[in-house]
Amino acid sequence: MPTVLRGGDKVLNLERKRLQDKIMAVCIPQVISTQPSWEEFVKTGVVKIEQHHLDFADLMCEIINKCEDALFGQLLQDMFDNEARDTQLRRVYDKTAKFYAMLPDEFSTQDVMRVWGYSKIVNASQRIKSLERQCAVEKLEKGKYRKLAKAI
Repeated sequence: MPTVLRGGDKVLNLERKRLQDKIMAVCIPQVISTQPSWEEFVKTGVVKIEQHHLDFADLMCEIINKCEDALFGQLLQDMFDNEARDTQLRRVYDKTAKFYAMLPDEFSTQDVMRVWGYSKIVNASQRIKSLERQCAVEKLEKGKYRKLAKAI
């Protein structure tokens, strides 16, 4: 390809990937249409590629590459340049992790009710059972538990 490509450039890599399909869409029909015998091509499915086919492919590659660069080059460059600036980390608000951190190392069902804001002991018991299934707490005695992990 006659175009000078900058190594490692995301924009040009994206343009090169798109360029292949466009070149094939133009060159394959040209190769098929210039075969000496259409009947022979249909029978065998074999084409003879000659130097003028390769020259045509080079010319189409250069033309399409220049057109793509003129039409979309700056847009793609701006998109990649602004990618880091526009990206924001997705913030996840995890109540369970936050409230678990607020519990003391050894806690009671009442502590769970207070931290999570439960008004019924059933809800606190369900939360504790869930933490036990996750191996985050262990039962010491009835209504008394110990944290096994610093954070979840």
